[in-house]
Amino acid sequence: MRHGANLYLPDNDGVTPLEAVIRTQDVNMLQVLLNHHQLVVTPRGEDFAGFVFLTATDNAALSVMGFLLEEGYVSVSYQNVMGETAMHRSLLKQKSAVTEFLRRVDDQTELLALRTVVGESCFHYAAQYSSSDELYLLLDSRSRWHDQETLGENHGEEAAVALLNNVSSSGRTALFLAVTSTSDSVGIRNAKARLLLDAGAKILGGDPFITAAGERSHYSPVLVLSTEVQHCLCLWLSEFDLDVVTKFCVRYFAIISSFRLDVDHKALGVLLSSKYAVDAVPLYGFACQHTPLPGTTI
Repeated sequence: MRHGANLYLPDNDGVTPLEAVIRTQDVNMLQVLLNHHQLVVTPRGEDFAGFVFLTATDNAALSVMGFLLEEGYVSVSYQNVMGETAMHRSLLKQKSAVTEFLRRVDDQTELLALRTVVGESCFHYAAQYSSSDELYLLLDSRSRWHDQETLGENHGEEAAVALLNNVSSSGRTALFLAVTSTSDSVGIRNAKARLLLDAGAKILGGDPFITAAGERSHYSPVLVLSTEVQHCLCLWLSEFDLDVVTKFCVRYFAIISSFRLDVDHKALGVLLSSKYAVDAVPLYGFACQHTPLPGTTI
């Protein structure tokens, strides 16, 4: 290290010297590296001990993580340049043993409140990447937020609900990410959605509809679906049987008529009978005789 050895240079198997130390959980060798941390430049200019901590997280090296915390090299709330904590990383990598370990050492539930630079909490990560079992563990930790007397005024039932429904910088809630996931099977997606719903999660961070005035004075106000609603409809309608979609469309158009918009009922009948409804309903304002505004109109 004094002569500039590169701790991040991978061997033929793609393993770096640092990863080799962590994977073997050689605490004595790790101590040597930590004692010479001033000689080490991390890839993104991060604190070396913090970098080691998150690398240990990715490799589920619990003894290394425990050593770093017990010896005070790093705090459990350490965040990398992306704002990720060890809990974020464990959920991303689906390391359930690490998730359980972090629950035990995070007495004040600090990790649940920390968010990445794009505003994603641990719940956002769990909704996207983890199993339903890991999400359950996270929600169980959240139950401690109800203990306002022990943890302070920033905790309590309202704070616990708000924690679960935080919106990322892109306007997404954890439940929205869970129910629109295309990487999970439908069964896993439904299991995670049920856990979040039972905990009081909301699917949308804002109003599902946007009301805008017509571009010409003789048009009624236009009801515009939010981007999030459009996305949900596109995904879910494509997964249902055609008879279910048809029933949904009939109710959908009944709602349109109730807003007294100029509806071409003949065109609607043709679209329904020709089974184009799945493609047309969530995306286009074909039912309304007006110039479409940006987004989906009904």
